[in-house]
This record gives sequence, structure tokens and C-alpha cells, in this order.
Amino acid sequence: MSKLIPFSGHHLLVYLLAFLTFVNAIHVCVSAARPTSAAISRTITVDIAGRGDFTSVQAAIDSVPIGNTQWVRIFIKRGTYREKVLVPQSRPFIAMEGEGAGMTVIQWGDYVGSGGSGGGGNPKRRTADTGTFALWADNFVARGITFENAYSRVPGNPQTQAMAALLEGDMAAFYSCGFVGFQDTLADNRGRHYFRDCYIEGFADFIFGSGQSIYDRCKIWVSRSPKPYGYITAHGRNDPQSPGAFVFNRCTVDGEGLAYLGRSWGTHPVVLFYKTYMSKVVHPLGWDPFNKEEQEPEMAFAEKDCRGPGSDRSGRVKWAKNFTDQEIQRYTSMSFIDQDGWLRRQPGAGRG
Repeated sequence: MSKLIPFSGHHLLVYLLAFLTFVNAIHVCVSAARPTSAAISRTITVDIAGRGDFTSVQAAIDSVPIGNTQWVRIFIKRGTYREKVLVPQSRPFIAMEGEGAGMTVIQWGDYVGSGGSGGGGNPKRRTADTGTFALWADNFVARGITFENAYSRVPGNPQTQAMAALLEGDMAAFYSCGFVGFQDTLADNRGRHYFRDCYIEGFADFIFGSGQSIYDRCKIWVSRSPKPYGYITAHGRNDPQSPGAFVFNRCTVDGEGLAYLGRSWGTHPVVLFYKTYMSKVVHPLGWDPFNKEEQEPEMAFAEKDCRGPGSDRSGRVKWAKNFTDQEIQRYTSMSFIDQDGWLRRQPGAGRG
């Protein structure tokens, strides 16, 4: 029979330290595999009343160094800021935060054919030039801000393209923001974007572009118009290999007008409404090929598990798609836009 070795307090301490080292190693590995929310390097305050670092949002953005590599927070106090705002490609890693979409408003009124100050005189002004807000930089976050193009609010103004926001940058997220316009309100044009608890208002093609985006629990409002009907989306995907798609997850579609869920701006659009409430503002046909009838088989317009009077699919166009469960999972999973973890690495990730 072998002799028992006495188990002392020293042995217990050695084993305990070894165990803690093992646990710590696992924690390090897991932490390395799971991106964490980034820290803010500094905060710049914008106050229209003059009690901040700047009175202009654009001046605050211009103060961020070119080639910036650390997250800078621009806190915008309540007020209506009458200015066009541009975040250039050379100034990434900006987080803009207002005091709430109903209190912090960035507003302008350019439109196609207008001059540079919201007035007439320049027939060469294109749709892309009209945005109250234009994002060209990658890595951007906005919270609690409304971006508005006020052109359509002026009585007697004819309907034309007048954007509230143009998104050309990749890896951008918007939380509890508002996008207000009438025609071409939100140009979700290029890149991966996430919208959570946002409000988007318009009548004609008011969410358009070729973006790869998820709209999560957003409110889509169809404005009143003398025209018989409008269009909520106009997806511009042309390349069948492009990952671009508009995904509306658990949203609400309501308003005062009547609108199709979407029409085809590109030849291979992808738009999905999933578990979304639709009021009677949705046109019974649902979708429009936009004079591209020969491309109808290539158009991926789909609805799944929606509810409300506007969700009745009995009158929908026959060429609308029925996505498989696998396709639904692919588009509604956050990995559709966040496979590399960029969203979870942004400042305030998980705050909503």
C-alpha cells in the first residue's frame, strides 16, 4: 500500500493559483474573440446658445483631426441647427449625440435645382447635393438627433427630390434618430448601416439607395400627398452578387397617405419586411417593378409574419418572393451586417 502524502495549506494555495491562472487564460481568449465597446477619447459640445465649444455642428466636425483614429463624441445640445452638415471621408470615428430626436434637430431645405442656401438659382443641383446631412466617413454613430429637409414644409413648393440624409460611409449606426422629408428623405446609398428605434417620414422613394442595412423597430410614416400613392423604398441594387438589401425587422408602417412598400430602382433589389405592423396605408399590390417588368423574376421583394390591415397579401403582385426560413434567418440576423463585429465595437454598443 502506498504512503499518503500530507496535503498542506501550501499545496492548496498552489492548486488555487494554478486554477485562477487557467480561468484567467480562458477569460483572455474569450475577451479577444468578443469585440468590446470602444472608449470615447474626448467630447466636444455644441450649443446654439453659445455655452459650448462651438455653436455650429459643422464647426465641431471640422475640429476633428484629419485621419482621426480614436472615437470623438460630439454632444449637440437641444435646439434647431439651421445648417448643412458634412462628415467627410477623412474624419472617421465620430459619435454625434443629441438630447433627443424631438429636441436636437439639424435642418436645411435644399432641393433639386436649388441654390446652395436652400433657395433657387442653380438648375444643376443634383439629388446627391440636397442632403441636410451627408456622411462619407466610415465608423460613425448618431443618437437622439433629427435630420430634416424642410423644403416640403413650405406651402406651394412643388414636389421634388429633397434629401434629409445621404449615407455613403460604411459601418454607421443610428439610434433613436429622426429622418424627415417628403421625396428621397433617406439616401441609404452605400455601406453597412444599422437603424434602431428611428423615425423615417416621407412619401416618394423616401428610403432609397443600394445600402446593406437593418432597420430594427423603426417607425415608417407615410405623409399625406395630393398624389394617389407613393413608395416607401426604392432599392438600387444592380449587381446580383452585391450583399445590398433593406431589412425591416419588427417595424411599424403607418401614416396619412397610401404607399407601395417599394419599387425597383435597380434591377436586382432586395427588400424584406419581417414581423412588421402595417396599417391601411400600404397599397394592396405591395410592390411596383418601376417599368422593369422584364426584371420581375430578379426582384427579391418579400414579407414574412407581418400583421395589421396592410399586411394582407391576398392582393399582392404575383411575382413577390416567398423567402425560405434559411433566407429569413440570413437577412434578419445581425451577422448580415455585423459579421466582423464592427457594430459591437462602437462606443455605447448595447445602449440602444
